[in-house]
Amino acid sequence: MLLNKVEDAAREQGWLVINDSATAGLVDRLVYELLPKALITLKGGGKATRKRLTGMSGPAPVGGGVTWETVEDYPVRPGLRGLLEEITDHLATHGTGVLFSIDEIHYAQIAEVAQLCAVVQLAFRENRDVALVAAGLGSVVDRLLNEPSVTFLRRAERQVLGPVGVDDIIPGFVTPVSKNGRRISEEVARFAAEATGGYPFLIQLIGRHAWAQAPTQSEITRAHVEAAIPIAQRRVGSLVFAPVVKDLSDIDKTFLVAMARDRGVSRVRDVATRMGVDGNYANVYRRRLLDAELIVEAGRGRVAYAIPGLTEYLRDHVVADLGTTLTVP
Repeated sequence: MLLNKVEDAAREQGWLVINDSATAGLVDRLVYELLPKALITLKGGGKATRKRLTGMSGPAPVGGGVTWETVEDYPVRPGLRGLLEEITDHLATHGTGVLFSIDEIHYAQIAEVAQLCAVVQLAFRENRDVALVAAGLGSVVDRLLNEPSVTFLRRAERQVLGPVGVDDIIPGFVTPVSKNGRRISEEVARFAAEATGGYPFLIQLIGRHAWAQAPTQSEITRAHVEAAIPIAQRRVGSLVFAPVVKDLSDIDKTFLVAMARDRGVSRVRDVATRMGVDGNYANVYRRRLLDAELIVEAGRGRVAYAIPGLTEYLRDHVVADLGTTLTVP
């Protein structure tokens, strides 16, 4: 994964890496778990504690009549900014910094990610060595960039990742399988790679579920991959399609359904005809769906679904709500 490469590069430079997914509770995990653990490690490891005098009972020999208790170094629930300041102060003595690596940004957690970004922005203003790398759907990133508290992110370097080529995907199946003591033929790996449509998340999901079909067998077969594909597509439906489609208008959804009558590539003018609208009107929704990364440009005046399995998702979850039918030739 790209985030892994960035993290490895940071570690090679001696930077501390804090990685997590943008799921509910992100900021709490940073404040109450990940950053305190990092501080404890940086300060020598083990459980950070100290002795505290709690009382004296009068004159006594050394140690007599004195009561102590052991308390943790971090009994108070500090804020995110305070913890980050303490960590960067410590790392500065070694000439390094801290990298936050946040994966799978979703709409539901934008407020938490924005909270982290606001603290990182303050760290930038104080010239602290802090870096932030995050990954998510383009539409989600756009929503994050529109948050008023994190406008500084608009100056960040943004990379749009396209589909992965089949020949590049095959080693992604063959190498980890062989390293873990099993086999998968190049022919089966190619079949699995083609089923992903170049979509990175499907590469992970199909590989994972193909492995799980018969984990005690020495070889992953085509049958294992065939069983894994629908499972992986359903996961993409629930984790990717559902949250994005939920925010679409009925007209956006109608555009997607109108595309499903074609195999692979649709002409926008044909989609407009099926919708009963003119080309300019259809192009407004074409643009919206491109921004949501549900479709991609496929030549002049042509579009295609960006993610394999979208037709099946539309049939199972959208068509009935629109009061229409979906016929795929």
